[in-house]
Amino acid sequence: MFAVAALWALREVSARPLPVIMDTPLSRLDDDHRRAMLAKFMPQVAQQVIVLATTTEIDEETFAFLQPAVSRAYLLQADETAVQVTTQPLAASALNPLTMVK
Repeated sequence: MFAVAALWALREVSARPLPVIMDTPLSRLDDDHRRAMLAKFMPQVAQQVIVLATTTEIDEETFAFLQPAVSRAYLLQADETAVQVTTQPLAASALNPLTMVK
């Protein structure tokens, strides 16, 4: 939570609108703190928030909750044989690991 507090403080003291990039921000939070992060922090922290999350962090229900605030979402898939990452536009149904295209 220290990192979240630091980001919020930077937002408050900065006179410039800066994007925020968060890597697996929900991984170590319990359900109550996840909901608070999604409902209160992320919509307020910046105009542009880039979240790199796993499908265990943001499931279909969570993605549906975030959908009104999401302009674009992508599924990143590593191809270890070609040493590259491919992207595809993401819909809420694609968050279910059983329906993800491989």
